[in-house]
Amino acid sequence: MARIVGTLNWLQVLAAPHVYRTLGTAPTREILIRHIDTYLEYVRSGQCFTDATFPNPPLNEREARAIHARSLLEQWEPPDLTADLVTAVRSLLYAEGFDPPMGWDNLPQPSGPIAEGLDWS
Repeated sequence: MARIVGTLNWLQVLAAPHVYRTLGTAPTREILIRHIDTYLEYVRSGQCFTDATFPNPPLNEREARAIHARSLLEQWEPPDLTADLVTAVRSLLYAEGFDPPMGWDNLPQPSGPIAEGLDWS
């Protein structure tokens, strides 16, 4: 379960570019693809970790959205996030039930460094 929490944390960082820019060091493509693969294993096992922030998230779309995000990551050249990748990750998180009421672009800036709280393996 800890591994999926780490993966969901990374997805949330990717969904909020202003938070991603606070990392200081960009993750490698390989790290993020491993996290997407972890997410795909989790979805294919039939699990749903989160309490949705809205009613009836489209859980049955998670796998397709994760595969799409993975294909974009395979082409991604760090460090800059592309708009397509951000949109794909937000769509994936929406299917998981994450949709911040204030929107991803309006999330508060982290109050401290977040890099050490992320799984870089």
